Amino acid sequence: MKAIGSSNIKMVLNGGNDVLDSATIPVRWGFSEGLVEENPQYVAIVDIKGKTLSDFKSEDHFKFFSGDLLFIGKAKELAAYIPLKSPGKHTFLMYVFCGETMRDASDYVDIHLKNYGPSHILYKDLDQGGVLRNKRVYIIATDFEVPDELFAHKPKKGFGEFVWNWVNKYFKKEPIDQCQYRKRKIFAFTIQPFVFIFHMIGMGLAKFVGVVFVIAAYLYWFLGSLFLLFFGFRPIGIKDFGGENSNEIHNLFYFRRRRGFSRWRLWKSKDEYWWWDDYNDNKKIPLYFTPFLYVVAGLITWTIYSIISSVGEGIISKTENNYSVLVGIAVLLLAIYSIKKLGLRNRHEREEKRKKKDEEKMKKRKEIERELEEYRIVKQKEKGDKEKEFLKANASLKNLPSKVVIEDVIKKVDVSTKFKLGFMAAKSKICKPFA
Repeated sequence: MKAIGSSNIKMVLNGGNDVLDSATIPVRWGFSEGLVEENPQYVAIVDIKGKTLSDFKSEDHFKFFSGDLLFIGKAKELAAYIPLKSPGKHTFLMYVFCGETMRDASDYVDIHLKNYGPSHILYKDLDQGGVLRNKRVYIIATDFEVPDELFAHKPKKGFGEFVWNWVNKYFKKEPIDQCQYRKRKIFAFTIQPFVFIFHMIGMGLAKFVGVVFVIAAYLYWFLGSLFLLFFGFRPIGIKDFGGENSNEIHNLFYFRRRRGFSRWRLWKSKDEYWWWDDYNDNKKIPLYFTPFLYVVAGLITWTIYSIISSVGEGIISKTENNYSVLVGIAVLLLAIYSIKKLGLRNRHEREEKRKKKDEEKMKKRKEIERELEEYRIVKQKEKGDKEKEFLKANASLKNLPSKVVIEDVIKKVDVSTKFKLGFMAAKSKICKPFA
């Protein structure tokens, strides 16, 4: 394995030699004391498939996408398992992002790895020391080759292919490794048959409802055409139903842009041109303005009018028999007006008091924020000093072992990293990734 880049980083793969025994590769990293002082926060690993450092040197740059970013984690995790996706030549780029805080470092992550387009790394950047952004981003690269027998392969014929297709029927992506495939198998031969039956029934019902809907819409269109015919409107003919008018049913319920409206033809336009005119000077009426909608609008209007009329008659009949109600309403309105006038007189004083209170609150808030910021800076420095001491003791280039021993790493890291590394160590032994 060849390596090029920053001398402040060292990356150990697998057992420290060129022979890989698994396609899920354990990787460990170490830093120089000078790099530790720069506050390394994140480590990211990018896989350039099908390329070696020799190819890199001849092409002068590598281009990679977000899918090539296989790992990003905290520097204090010390190690990680990287599952590969294909056999053959590979080049690992290890980025180390530094910053006074994790937020500062994450800004560099966004710039170099999480942009919208492809990312680039130049050979000269590595050849000249692998340091970017004024000692805030360090890079190292190493290449290796992965034999094909370390990967699992999906069956391509016979009963095995049938099982593969059935197991992955309801998944957009193929399984990453054998463990995920086994999980899908359990689902495929227990619950999935019932899902399949309900899916088929649901699709049948959906098609039936769709057919009924289309038939009803066509009837709506046809009956509306006949009704308008009695008023002297000439509807679109059957031969015209198609081509540019193929969305007639759609336009029963949705507005479209001005050109392409679904309309019936009316009379000739001689002197005026409006938005409903077409190139043949035929005025049209939109299809959704059928008499059926007029009837519905009329019923709604009549109902609202009836309710308002009945309520109004009730109020009038009561006030005719009891004039004291009107007097009471007048007195109430006068009282409201008087209170409002008094309130306007004292509004200026109240606004001044409120302004002073707001200024005092703002002053106290700024004082609290300042104290909290000072406390945060102190705590952040204490945390940074602890992490520096941890990295100097456990990720120093001087003490970095020649091969990755995950059991030793697990003894040093926090609980969440212990669980993650332990799980991946067990998984790498029983689950081959699919190529």
